[in-house]
Amino acid sequence: RSEERIEGWGGEDVKLYRKYVKSAIVVIRSTDRGMYHFYHEKYCDPKLSKEQFKMCLGSKALSEASHSQLGMLAFKVQNGNAG
Repeated sequence: RSEERIEGWGGEDVKLYRKYVKSAIVVIRSTDRGMYHFYHEKYCDPKLSKEQFKMCLGSKALSEASHSQLGMLAFKVQNGNAG
């Protein structure tokens, strides 16, 4: 059963995953051609709890850019020169 009381970005997938990992159920990640995710913009509302906001930003960072792009932003690399 999904968590219906969560408003905004709730991390309900993370909670469900943690619940299963702690159980006797074997958790695997598999590909299924019939299962897909519709893209939607992720908005991390600053009014979320501190934990929700941090998890939302983490999720957004993992899905919105490559490691290389994030590194470039972190180190402000422009035109081949580190800033």
